[in-house]
Amino acid sequence: MAARTWLWWCPVPADRSPDPTPDPDPTGAELGAVSPARRAQGAAARYALLEGLGRLGLIPDGPDRAARTGLTGPGAVRRVTWDGRPVGAGVQFSLAHTARWALAAVRQADGAPTGFGVDAEDDWDGAARNLHRFATPAELDVLAAALPERPEPAGPVPVHLWCAKEALSKATGRGFVVAPRRYRLQPGTDPAHPLLLAVDAPRQAEAPRCVQVRAGTRRVLPPTAWAVAEYPLRSTEHEGNEASQP
Repeated sequence: MAARTWLWWCPVPADRSPDPTPDPDPTGAELGAVSPARRAQGAAARYALLEGLGRLGLIPDGPDRAARTGLTGPGAVRRVTWDGRPVGAGVQFSLAHTARWALAAVRQADGAPTGFGVDAEDDWDGAARNLHRFATPAELDVLAAALPERPEPAGPVPVHLWCAKEALSKATGRGFVVAPRRYRLQPGTDPAHPLLLAVDAPRQAEAPRCVQVRAGTRRVLPPTAWAVAEYPLRSTEHEGNEASQP
């Protein structure tokens, strides 16, 4: 990827009490419509994001950093603010969570912005059982050949492919408004770009684009698969991309 991507994890608290942490990146959703479990997962993801921004030196540490940190946008690249004032260069980030773990992928913007997405999953059996619903065995082979590192000794398994497709769906800005099977992984002909993605959206089919995906397994309880993806954007897509959304 163009800039180094950092992953920060945070456990989702078992306590489902209301989240006291202001959201630095509000999405417009009404909090009253969110279940306590989802609220706890969102709070953990925001904490992981703040930790990542702090480790990158963009915001100081302290108990009030959530209230003082903001993110301006929209677009593929966001600006971090502290007390309403921009700090540092632009960043790209994406959030994901399972029932027990939240994940923030963060990187400093470097060069032309690209779509950026991350996902984490721990339902290994469910992904294997439902592979036919979201992908093909051939796509799993394509992903295995393209990954720079094996997420498992035997290579990626269906849950890694699901993570890759969800991360790519975020990176495109479309999400799963487009069905997972319509994100089609294909082998690239250039060794430097071994993975292509064709998005077969209704009335919006387009030529495959070279994408980059990393995937792995975090050895926690339960073991959690993850993937982070980069998708090249055309100039007209930069402002509309919402790859940061969980």
